[in-house]
Parts: sequence; C-alpha cells; structure tokens
Amino acid sequence: MYHEKLELSEDQIEDYKNQTAESHFRSNFNFLKSHNGLRKNKLHLLIAPTHAGKSTFVRSVICDLVFRNSDKKILLWLTEETIDEFKQEFSKTVPSHDVLKNITIYSEQSCNQKENEINKYISELTEYYNFDIVVKDNITTSKLYQGKSVRDQDIMGNYYKQITKKSAVFLIAHTNTSDFKNRFLNETDIRGSKSIVNIAQFLYILQPISIGNQLIQFINIAKHRGFTLKNKFFRLNYSTELSAFENDMAIDFDIIKEVFKRRNKLEGGK
Repeated sequence: MYHEKLELSEDQIEDYKNQTAESHFRSNFNFLKSHNGLRKNKLHLLIAPTHAGKSTFVRSVICDLVFRNSDKKILLWLTEETIDEFKQEFSKTVPSHDVLKNITIYSEQSCNQKENEINKYISELTEYYNFDIVVKDNITTSKLYQGKSVRDQDIMGNYYKQITKKSAVFLIAHTNTSDFKNRFLNETDIRGSKSIVNIAQFLYILQPISIGNQLIQFINIAKHRGFTLKNKFFRLNYSTELSAFENDMAIDFDIIKEVFKRRNKLEGGK
C-alpha cells in the first residue's frame, strides 16, 4: 500500500492556493464562474430529471465553452443521440465557425465498437487528441452503465475519475424520479449507483419548476469541494432565438421558494 508523510512547505501551500484561484476555462455562466469555471483534473457531475431541459443545458454549456476557449479541445460523448441528431439541434444554437472544429463527437448510438471496447477507444481518443474537456451526455443511459450491477457502475465511475488525470470531466446523469414538482431534488436522486456522487468534486442539480405552461429552471450547486461560495442557486435564462440557455443569474433560495408557492397557488385554484 502506498503512503507518505504529510509534509507541506510554504511554497507548496502557496502553489496549492494559486491552483485553486486559477481559472482554467472561461465561461459566461455564473454558476461555473462562482468557483472559477470548470476545474482542470476535476470531476463535475450534473443530475437532472427527464424533460427538465438537460439536452438544452448540454448544448448551451458546449457552445459557451467552445466559443470562449478557442484554444481548448472538447470531446463530447453521446449515449442517447446520434452525431447527426446532435448536429441538427446544435445548429439551431450556433453559427458556422472554425472554432467548432475543436469539438470531437462520439456516439454510442452509431459506434462500431463492441461494448467492452468503448472505454478503451475513448481512452485512446483522449490520449491521442489530448482533450482539455470531456463531456458525457449521459452516464446513466450509457450501454456501459444502464442496467448494470452496482459494482459495474462503480467501476465506470472510477474510470471517469481516472480520465481527470488528463482532462476536466463533466458528466450528465438522470435522476431516478420525475417527481420534481413537489420537492427539491438532492444528490440521492441520481439514477443507479450513488458512488459517482461521492467521487465528484463538483455536483450540480438542475431543478425545474413548472408554473402552468412555463418551465423555470434553476441550478443548485450541491457540492463544491475546496470552495466557499457566495451563491449556490442560479436561474437559467432561456433564449427562444438560440434554443438554448443564454446565461444565468445568482438568486436567493427564498426566490425559489416563492416560485414554488406561486405554482402551488395556481394549481390550487384549478
């Protein structure tokens, strides 16, 4: 078993502080900027219910990252969509631009690899292209995760953790419930094994609230290892023109509670 004595020099302490303060990826989203953006060599996880705007969120973040980090390379790993399906939706959000060449897309729906070869292929891609960010949409519907034993799911979680040695990793996951109308979601709502929540350094929860025909989406930063945050709740602002979330705004938790009350009053009046 590997072990070592804890010895920290003043220079090492200063270096660790500087690493925490450093911003690796520029972003227009305040929920990311609150802890200096996506963190290099860290595992980020977002959980969201079905029909909560998860796919829109992924397109929005990818667009934000690629246009604000033209020097970075992104691997987008799809499990539910083909590459053409993603391109068709993404074209509604972004104009044609050379920077889009920085995105490499892989889809389990249209791959030729056998199930036990997919991880090896992704590792080879990451090694060869030296990706700065790996985004997976989504882990819980991957053929390597969905329907597998808890042990197999735990192994997959640790696989993504290993990728953080080379890249920032952003995983998207479904909740095990669509009952988001009557309560706030939390980390235990992730579908499948809970271990991925434990090893992720940053956890975001996409909390939708329906009021009549209007769907309002909030981001809750449920885990932010190494950071003290001024705000943990952000409202996503949707642009019909871009078919994407354009930006977000930090809000007080009391505002979310007021939105719940408004919805309850409307439903009670039906």
